[in-house]
This record gives sequence, C-alpha cells and structure tokens, in this order.
Amino acid sequence: MTETPVPIPKSTEMAMRGIHTDADCAAVFTQLVGDTLSGAVDRHRTNAACNSIRQVLRMIELKHKYGSAGEPIKLIEHAPASPPTRESVLAKLTKEEREALG
Repeated sequence: MTETPVPIPKSTEMAMRGIHTDADCAAVFTQLVGDTLSGAVDRHRTNAACNSIRQVLRMIELKHKYGSAGEPIKLIEHAPASPPTRESVLAKLTKEEREALG
C-alpha cells in the first residue's frame, strides 16, 4: 500500500527559502496563522515557531540597543544567501581599488 505524500505547508516553504528581512518574517508568520487555522500545521509546531522567532526578535532588539553602531541587524537565515554580484562588490571599493582590479 502506497502512502500519499503529505503536502508541505506554505509557511514551511516560505521559511525554507529564508527569513532575511522583517517583511519576510511577517509574511511567513501571517502564512503560519493561515496554515494553523486550516490544520496544515499543528498547534505545537506553531507554538515552537512563535517561541523561536520571539527569541530571535529579542536578540535583535538587544543588539540594536547595546550593539555596535553600523553593524547590520539580520534575522537568522534558513537558506543560503546568494553570493554578491561583481557590481555590488566593486561598488564598495574606492576608485583606485577598482582601477587596480581592472
């Protein structure tokens, strides 16, 4: 007897692509509410996800309050970020450094 595959909840698919910004976080957790209400995600997993993001947001809050000025504040990334483009790297260099690289 073959088991039918269980569909992956939309919130899980979104989280697997990575939560990089506050907008990503809001989108994932909005979808998580829908998945929970539809029964695609059980309440225990929802509770665990909410507790996890609460801790991450608290860490960001403390880093923002006590951390070094100018340091980027990032959410935990669940998927690898794409590598920087040549143009974005070159844009950070001085004119002399860009000319030296050709």
